[in-house]
Amino acid sequence: MCLQFWPSISTKRASLGAHRPRMGSVVDDCVELKTDVGVYNEKRHFVEPIQVPLDFTFDVAELQQPLRKIA
Repeated sequence: MCLQFWPSISTKRASLGAHRPRMGSVVDDCVELKTDVGVYNEKRHFVEPIQVPLDFTFDVAELQQPLRKIA
């Protein structure tokens, strides 16, 4: 997990402005992934296409779970 230091953000507008570039980066990565998988699927039309879900709800929830100690 990557922790970043965020300076005190006093307004919702400032907070949205600070987070928008990171969201844009995530979207850019998803578009690139979808393009790469689409090209792969087109070139390998004789096999079952790879499906890439872009809903990360469960992935985020899983990563937010507290770490468990292994006995």
